[in-house]
Amino acid sequence: MVKKMFRQMLVAQIVSSMTVMLCMLIDSMMIGRFLGLASMTAYGLATPVLLVFAALGSMIAASVQVICGRAYASGDTDGANACYTVSALTAAGISAVGIAVVLLFTDPICTLLGAGRPTPDNEVFFLTRDYLRGFIIGAPAFISAQIMVPYLQIAGSRARLVTAVLAMTAGDIILDALNVFVVKKGTFGMGLASSLSYYIAFAIGIAYFLRKSSLFRIRLRLVSAKVCAAMIRAGLPTMINQVSLVLLTFTLNKLLLHVSGDLAVASYSVIVTVGNICYSFSSGPAAVVLTLSSMFYTDRNRAALHQLVRTMNIYCSVICAAVTAAVILFASPLVTIFLENPAAKHMTVSGLRLFVLSLAPCGLNTCFKNFYQGVRQVHVTCSISICQNFLLTALSAFILSLFFNVTGIWLGYLAGELLTLALISLYVFIRNGRPAITAEAYSLLPRDFGGKEDTQNG
Repeated sequence: MVKKMFRQMLVAQIVSSMTVMLCMLIDSMMIGRFLGLASMTAYGLATPVLLVFAALGSMIAASVQVICGRAYASGDTDGANACYTVSALTAAGISAVGIAVVLLFTDPICTLLGAGRPTPDNEVFFLTRDYLRGFIIGAPAFISAQIMVPYLQIAGSRARLVTAVLAMTAGDIILDALNVFVVKKGTFGMGLASSLSYYIAFAIGIAYFLRKSSLFRIRLRLVSAKVCAAMIRAGLPTMINQVSLVLLTFTLNKLLLHVSGDLAVASYSVIVTVGNICYSFSSGPAAVVLTLSSMFYTDRNRAALHQLVRTMNIYCSVICAAVTAAVILFASPLVTIFLENPAAKHMTVSGLRLFVLSLAPCGLNTCFKNFYQGVRQVHVTCSISICQNFLLTALSAFILSLFFNVTGIWLGYLAGELLTLALISLYVFIRNGRPAITAEAYSLLPRDFGGKEDTQNG
């Protein structure tokens, strides 16, 4: 049963994990090919702001996976609707505040990101500012699209998810092309094209929630401090994870500017964009793990949780190995889609091949931290997030850059993920009092937990 449920949710979750990243990928391709290296650098510098909004959306989506998943598993309709209401109101509030902050403080934000001062000869500053102003218009749809994913998964409306992502992708391609060849509004137009494509995905997704047969309804009477606190607790690990990613991107942008200048930042923006699509093949399985572990934990199904650990490790390893091999093999033509500058292409191809080596250990780390979040080992999840997505990766990149320059920064991702995986294993060994590599050991369940057997879990 566990493997069947995992497989049923896997493809739709991988596709939905690309919801945010596909528009970033398309923008990166179009900017690199048609707007030039300065625009690509500006896009790379703007990325941390995009990731902040992705972090907020991911935090709410993770809360939904945990809280609504548990409510649905136990038949608690009011609990599911309370979660839906709070998440919708939170998304609206974050969007309003985010739009106001970015529009009011665009200039100092650009300077903080590393774009310098708004001087007449600083083209990168104005290009960065233009992209942010275009992108921020889509903030409500950008965040809402992420939140809809777990609800549609729970409702079994996976076909709608795939349709929304495909429509969003097609819309972004068409709108980016119109901007490049017809409207010619530069990086502002690229940001605006992404915004409009997110609204396309939002329109397709919201149609389900407006139907009479929808499982979820806005019920303001169900909103309470208890529900809000539960959602904050459930989403906190994901927020820490995403904030760590923002800090890592910001730190590495600064480090790359110091080591190799604008060329390295442009290369990094391509690597991160392609890497984020690759990470969808690891974050997709991990998102399934979060939903299923929350449900099985609520049901106190020890055997199913053990089987979930085995299943996630097998699927994640196989999928990530295949993606890694494909990217290494096709790195050069992939990069050619984004960049024409020979020096930038050479640096990016080399960096992408080193970067993608981190995918398999990253996938395992992400699955483990989502599993631990689902079984309420939140402190473990938060520790993994900080080590994986900031502390160990940034430290490794800095140290290795002292010896290998830019190459060392690319290798920092692999080193950080391997060190994090080693720390997880060390913690598991300490908790169990002996070395063990079984699913039972890595599940970290209390000895007196559950005991319910799932005889069909294979």
